[in-house]
Amino acid sequence: MLNHKKEIDQWGPIDGRLLYPSFWIVANATSGMKFKAPWPTYVGIYGHDKMAYYWEKAEMQKRGEVALNRWIIPTGKMKILWKKYWDNVLNLRKFKREISHVTNFKNIEQLRPYVEKFYRYLIQLWVYALVQELANFASPEYLSRKLRGLVPASEMEETVGILMASPKPSFHQQSELELLQTALAAKNKKGLRAKLKVYASKWYWVENSYYTAQILPDTYFLRQVSRLSKQQLKEKIQNILASRREIAKRKRQVIKKYHVPKSLVAAARNISFSIWWQDHRKATSWRAHNVIDRFNKFASPVFGLSIDQLMYYDCAEWLRLFQTGAKVSPRVLKHRKNSTMILVTPKDYRFFYGKKVKDFLKALESKKEINAGKEVQGIVAFNSGQKVSGRTRILHSPKFAQYMKPGEILVAPMTSPDYIVAMRKAKAIVTDVGGLMSHAAVVSRELGVPCIVGTKIATKVLKDGDLVEVDASKGIVRKVGR
Repeated sequence: MLNHKKEIDQWGPIDGRLLYPSFWIVANATSGMKFKAPWPTYVGIYGHDKMAYYWEKAEMQKRGEVALNRWIIPTGKMKILWKKYWDNVLNLRKFKREISHVTNFKNIEQLRPYVEKFYRYLIQLWVYALVQELANFASPEYLSRKLRGLVPASEMEETVGILMASPKPSFHQQSELELLQTALAAKNKKGLRAKLKVYASKWYWVENSYYTAQILPDTYFLRQVSRLSKQQLKEKIQNILASRREIAKRKRQVIKKYHVPKSLVAAARNISFSIWWQDHRKATSWRAHNVIDRFNKFASPVFGLSIDQLMYYDCAEWLRLFQTGAKVSPRVLKHRKNSTMILVTPKDYRFFYGKKVKDFLKALESKKEINAGKEVQGIVAFNSGQKVSGRTRILHSPKFAQYMKPGEILVAPMTSPDYIVAMRKAKAIVTDVGGLMSHAAVVSRELGVPCIVGTKIATKVLKDGDLVEVDASKGIVRKVGR
């Protein structure tokens, strides 16, 4: 178990059910030693369709540095790892084309080999992705240490954030750009619908999450662009392209300003690619969620299990269900839905229920200190160069993104790709959890929105509708009224 006397880092809570992320857990626990860069022991908490993970910060940093120095900083090694990962991406794409020709499954015997092949490909994808994602945890501290003496302490977080900024758009920004370009290229409404059918066949999965998967129709995307004029489409496209140029420009500026040596520039380039790679993995695994859902829809009546019950199997149990019919008891599934803890080591994983979960959460809560003053401080993820003011919108789940109004300050425990609708409306972004390579940090740099992460207490101190000032140059959020 974790040592609560040490500093504990946290990922989440966000919306999630066990089956989708369990491929990560099982790959970690069964193949963690493969690259001599295993993750540290960590704990996952699931309950009421939320999930969060916890680990000892120092141990994650230590192991992350091993992965970083062994597999990401050396360009040749990173290319080898990327090739192994990419082979499995291609395997999954080929598999999806293969299964698309099967309009319906006659029985479990016909379905079983497809499930086994899919499971093997997705686990292997995670085996390689886990190495670079472990390395990403250590990247901010690595760059900060290498830049000491070159960059003033007061400008370190911002500089490291700029150097780590992804060289390529995230899948959400790429999907938005292609949607706008598709709409601009259409000559009339009929032509637009035809083009959007093609677009939707590529991006139908873009609103998936760790909680749910869906197949978005062309009409969903039509609603997003139908009210935009040609001029508005052009402006939005230009803004996205300008944001990419701005990231490249800021990189060049800090490299020149602080005389960053070529070897460190090369290391930072590999790190920023690794951060983009993590976003690519999210896109790949989220597309896979639709395949899981298709299998579940067939399996549900055959095994007498609801879809929601299937979502609280871990993926190894899920595979055994298709292979042998072995079921997890309804009592255990109910525990997992309401409150469960998973202890994950480089060699195995175990579930705990009841008192063990309560004791773990109680120990975490006892370490939290809430300052009820007028300021909240965190890590500067992106500084636009000016203070911004606005009303807060507290979102504990992306399900409530429709309540977010343009120009509000988004405050969340953390963000994940399914928060993107709210993030695009935000004047600034503030999170409890996260660092310079967190989702909120990466997307804020892409959007050019001021962002402060890792405040620990923002969602507890701030209330919906508070008038706040966000000073991203200092990492401070100040209450200025109601």
